[in-house]
Amino acid sequence: MDSLIQLGRRHNNAQPLGPHLFNMPEDDELRTLVATHISGIKMSSSPGFDTNTPTFIKCACKRVPEQNETSWKNVNVLVPHIAALFKLLIAKANIPSSKKKQSSLLSTIRGQCHSQRTTE
Repeated sequence: MDSLIQLGRRHNNAQPLGPHLFNMPEDDELRTLVATHISGIKMSSSPGFDTNTPTFIKCACKRVPEQNETSWKNVNVLVPHIAALFKLLIAKANIPSSKKKQSSLLSTIRGQCHSQRTTE
């Protein structure tokens, strides 16, 4: 987690362009980070092109006993999988071509909508 905070600090201090060192957080830290971001997702957010709704991502939970085994807590079952995917994408330093196409399509649509508004 500290490595991500340090990376953010470097970004805000206007570092020169080029690659930055990035220390991948440990698996537990990465899962905690992913779980924190998932818990902050707004249920009314748009699913985007991948059609996985925020409600599905946020509510994919199972009940597990707490350490003292007298109470239960909800654990998101997608967290370890999303963390593993994030780690893989960072390690490979590669964005899947399908995501690039979606981003390009979205930019084209936005450009067309903007040009239509300015001509009206």
